[in-house]
Amino acid sequence: MALVREMALPIKGVVRNVSVDQTDDGRRFVTLQLGDATGVSDVHFDADMSREAEKVPVGATWQGMVRPYVKYGISRKSNQPYGFLRLVAVKPQQGA
Repeated sequence: MALVREMALPIKGVVRNVSVDQTDDGRRFVTLQLGDATGVSDVHFDADMSREAEKVPVGATWQGMVRPYVKYGISRKSNQPYGFLRLVAVKPQQGA
């Protein structure tokens, strides 16, 4: 049985927001908020892909491949379980 995180899916939408987080060691991570007729999704980029994603202007159309990733755990504040789905941008594979 295949795991969901092994599969990449196409996504396309208009950029509504670009947010940049920076770690203590200077690495930058970008999240693009995309919107289309079906709703809004956040697409997260790793440090390497963030350099290009950061240049995408609000209002532009962005399309690419994303891999769904379920993040889960136990909250330190409430000691309750949590889970949410992240869409992580992936680089296109050669020959795909």
